[in-house]
Amino acid sequence: MDSNTYPRLSSVFWRLFVISIGLVSVSGNNLIAQAANAEQMKQLLATKECPNCDLSKANLSNINLENANLENANLQDANLTNTNLAGANLEGAKLIHANLEKANLEGANLAKANLVNANLDFINLKNANLVEAQMRGVQLRGALLESANLQGADLTMHDGKPAFLVHGNLQGVNLEKAKLRAVWAPCVHFDRANLKGADFSADKAQTAWWQALGNLVSLGTAIAGYGGTFVYHNAQMTNLTGATFVKADLSQALLKGVQLTAADFRQALLIETLLEGSDLRNTNFSEANLSQANLDRAYLVNGILDHANLTSTRLTNINLSNADLTGAQLDKTELDRSNLCNVTLSDGSKSTAPCKEKIPVTDLTSGNVCRIPSHDLADLSLEVPPPNTATAITPEDTSALWQQGLEKYQKQDYKGAIEDFTAIVTIKPDDALTYYQRGHAYAHLEDFNQALVDYNQVIALQPELASVYNDRGAIQVHLGNLRDALIDYERALQIDGNLPIVYLNRGLLYQQIGEVEKSKKDYQRVLAITPEVAMASYSKGLAPMTLAQSPVLVNIHLERALAHGNLDQIDLAFKDIEQALAVDANGKSAYVLRGSLYYARKEWSKALADYNQVLKLDPDHANALYNRAWTKYNMGNKKEAFADFQTVATLYQQQGKTQEETEVRQLIERLSKQED
Repeated sequence: MDSNTYPRLSSVFWRLFVISIGLVSVSGNNLIAQAANAEQMKQLLATKECPNCDLSKANLSNINLENANLENANLQDANLTNTNLAGANLEGAKLIHANLEKANLEGANLAKANLVNANLDFINLKNANLVEAQMRGVQLRGALLESANLQGADLTMHDGKPAFLVHGNLQGVNLEKAKLRAVWAPCVHFDRANLKGADFSADKAQTAWWQALGNLVSLGTAIAGYGGTFVYHNAQMTNLTGATFVKADLSQALLKGVQLTAADFRQALLIETLLEGSDLRNTNFSEANLSQANLDRAYLVNGILDHANLTSTRLTNINLSNADLTGAQLDKTELDRSNLCNVTLSDGSKSTAPCKEKIPVTDLTSGNVCRIPSHDLADLSLEVPPPNTATAITPEDTSALWQQGLEKYQKQDYKGAIEDFTAIVTIKPDDALTYYQRGHAYAHLEDFNQALVDYNQVIALQPELASVYNDRGAIQVHLGNLRDALIDYERALQIDGNLPIVYLNRGLLYQQIGEVEKSKKDYQRVLAITPEVAMASYSKGLAPMTLAQSPVLVNIHLERALAHGNLDQIDLAFKDIEQALAVDANGKSAYVLRGSLYYARKEWSKALADYNQVLKLDPDHANALYNRAWTKYNMGNKKEAFADFQTVATLYQQQGKTQEETEVRQLIERLSKQED
């Protein structure tokens, strides 16, 4: 067993921390897992010829398989990270749940391959053939698909999981007739891409997400149906300059603040489409149906709208200079405060409206800044303080019941706390603080839907409370509402720009998607505003509780430790953890973090001591048990390590966490085989 094998790090944690609740199998590139047929594995490695082979669950990481023949091979659940498959033949191959992160498949043939739920993050698929490939629910973050052929490929949502193409390079890619329903593709380069006949549609429950950098040259007769989203909030631009949407269906799409200069929407359907603030200069809407669309503050200079249907369309306060409205249907159309200078009206005559020197147009398209509508927020295992809300919303006539519920909450009797808090809001339905605390209790019980309901109620009652947006953002992540989560984090910072936890969350997001410099800026921001400003910010509404007696100060030090760790300032991270322990000598999160630091440094005895301390405080702390098991394993105490792993599996079984339990039991089985 390689002593460098660590417990799984959460995807948003820096590489040294080992405190996520999830689990993963043993890694270690020197260990090649046995395929279903060992002879076939040997055949592949010796000859690179293995068509129709069964290589499911095989570990082929970091192996050179250039030009290998794996036609119709079974590679389900295989590990192909960093593998060189350039020019390989994988036509019809089964790659369901396979891990191809950072693999090289340049020029490979994956026609009709099954890649459902595969991990293709940072993969090289340049010039690859993916015609009619099954790619539902794939991850393609940072993938290179330049000039790849995905004609007829299926990238639709699978089991509630959308295909994820964040920061992908799809320049010149062929997606003709591809299925991209509810796909998530923010910050993707689509220059010269062919998406003719592609299906971008989404339903009310699952909204597609697009934010393209570069130009979409042709969408032909593409479908971008209900809820097809091409931009993000807060005026951040999507660049679709020169895109062709001829006969495309973009009904009810969100195109707010989009760069659509010289785009071609001839005969397109844009019914109820939101185009507010978009740059539509020289755009052709000839014969398009824009009925009930919203183009407020859009920029339509030299736009062509001849014979377009603009019935009940909002065209208020927009610049229509020199636009052509010949034959357009303008029944009930709103043109209030718009610039109609030199406009050709529907009857072919020229408008006599005075020319305005300047039309007050909100610039929603400047900056070309790409925003990511998704991230995962790790469970920091930080003690949750009472919400930092104003004392004005503190219960008074139900104070005894409130205190009883709070005591239950602090003793981790969350169900009992919920009963008390529910009794309070029954009496006082406008009590924001109680909804907030009950939301925390539901979150601890992992009833995220009910937590979301309570946080929504808090926001309805106290819309300027920054912390609840941060908390709701975390819940949105758990529910998979990733775009909404980022909106909440940014709203929190708009209200209070000195909340370190929000910068930390955003920094973790940037780190997750590879935006290293941006993540560093956010971590540096965390350090810049803590502890002085952050302490003052967090302490609002906490009186008469003494700050040093609350978990708030502990959280600040642990947030600083995370920030220092992400900046590779390990000694400073240790210092912050020591300060957290000085405030609360029984802080479980601090011991787990410090134990993880010692673990990463291979200081096994010190790591073991910290994990033992956590388990002394909380014998059922599954995370500490799991990390202690790995520590003992690396110390050579295999018997006790397996006992800890078994205890973790039992805890997850008792908690109803079936997936985590299964992963631990599979890990035990694999480790046991290695020991035989």
